[in-house]
Amino acid sequence: MGDENNNSKISSQSVAKGGDTPLTLGTKSISQLLVQYSVPAIIASVAVSLYNIIDSIFIGQGVGPMAIAGLAITFPLMNLVVAFCTLIAVGGATISSIFIGQKNESRATDCVNNVMVLCLIHSVLFGGVTLLFPPRLSTMRASLCASSFTAPLSAMCLSGSTT
Repeated sequence: MGDENNNSKISSQSVAKGGDTPLTLGTKSISQLLVQYSVPAIIASVAVSLYNIIDSIFIGQGVGPMAIAGLAITFPLMNLVVAFCTLIAVGGATISSIFIGQKNESRATDCVNNVMVLCLIHSVLFGGVTLLFPPRLSTMRASLCASSFTAPLSAMCLSGSTT
């Protein structure tokens, strides 16, 4: 009983000082929370977009326009891998948050471990299948010149998804 009182005193003191605790979601205004959690996500999205733009510029200047065509064919495959792993991760984060809210940390830990294993299995399967059976470039309407850049680029990018 004494420990519960001490924990609540510590929590309320750190909230009063502006520290982030699990109680932050119940005490801060919605607009503050929206800014606090959305700004890092926006910065991450801008960083990924800038990386892709700069990567395309360097590939276009260093190799040529056909390499850009190969990158444009490979990029949706990379997005597919990221999309599925994001789907799994967001769902797992939601479920584990529910378990944490229920004070069931062992189930939350199990959920996070399952998400990690499922993401690894997905990336190994997707990367392995696309490396063993390269995408049919003719069905993607790739020209012969562009497909000569697409095969090695997709192998390099998708093999990175398995590590």
